[in-house]
Amino acid sequence: MKNKKVVFIIIIVFIILLIATYFQNPKLLDRALYRVGIQEQVCFSENIVSNLEGAKNIAAVGDIALTKNSLDTLQSLNSADPEIILFLGDLSYTTADEWIEFTNFLEKEKTFVTLGDDDLLYEEEFLEYYNLENLFYSFDFENVHFVTISSEKPYSKESKQYNFLRNDLANASLDENIDWIIFWLHKPLYAANSPNGHTDLIVLHELLEQYDVDLVLQGNVHAYERSKPMTSDGIVMDHSKCSYTDPKGQIFVTVGTGGHSHMDIKNKFGWFVIQNNNDFGFLNLKVLNDRTIVGEFIANSGKIVDTFEIKKNM
Repeated sequence: MKNKKVVFIIIIVFIILLIATYFQNPKLLDRALYRVGIQEQVCFSENIVSNLEGAKNIAAVGDIALTKNSLDTLQSLNSADPEIILFLGDLSYTTADEWIEFTNFLEKEKTFVTLGDDDLLYEEEFLEYYNLENLFYSFDFENVHFVTISSEKPYSKESKQYNFLRNDLANASLDENIDWIIFWLHKPLYAANSPNGHTDLIVLHELLEQYDVDLVLQGNVHAYERSKPMTSDGIVMDHSKCSYTDPKGQIFVTVGTGGHSHMDIKNKFGWFVIQNNNDFGFLNLKVLNDRTIVGEFIANSGKIVDTFEIKKNM
């Protein structure tokens, strides 16, 4: 009887400590629960049934810096042998020269960048190194069209960047050889750290919707977040969490997990499937021959934290 009483007291004390920890530091409690496997992991690789043979890898990550965590992220990314590397801005947080030296083991020819606000002081050096004329450009890789603009430059409907994006998307949407359109930039259109869940960049969503952009990759928020397919008026078109077939609306994925730091996630909006500020890592997109893309957020520990699948009918 005495032993039961002791166990009961220990349980009560543990619950009180959990409650106190939550109110003092919710992030710390979330992280502890995640590490012991209590916090949810929404989607798992074994639930994805696509044939991955012949897949082409595309890696994306932003907010990197020059830390030990950053090096781990880049080495993990490189080991996935991606055909395309997308850096989503806020690269070195120091100078372009230091970034170039830090990443000299990556193949420059398959690396594409956008710049964040912390990179703009060295804009000319970055443009020269990556053979870019400006920060808004596009390219094709097999059946995927990639397009980016600078979130640090004007992007209103009267701007040069907006007109470029509109014309580029119009042409890509008519190209019979293109199955996928991926838009990528530094600052996000949708983010949990924004009071309303979105930023001024939301002005671009109507354009992305008009031309059936499939994925939007974004950084700036030092966390991993993935949305459900959404229209420009904020309506979630598919409440599935892991697999989508011909989804209406765009899926937004924030990958600000390069290694600089983690940010507190202050808000949890209903359109997010997953929000993770526990892990550094990168997004690996596998482009398959059957008009399928499989996305995996791979933590530096090797753990696949999130998996999702987008299919298009043949």
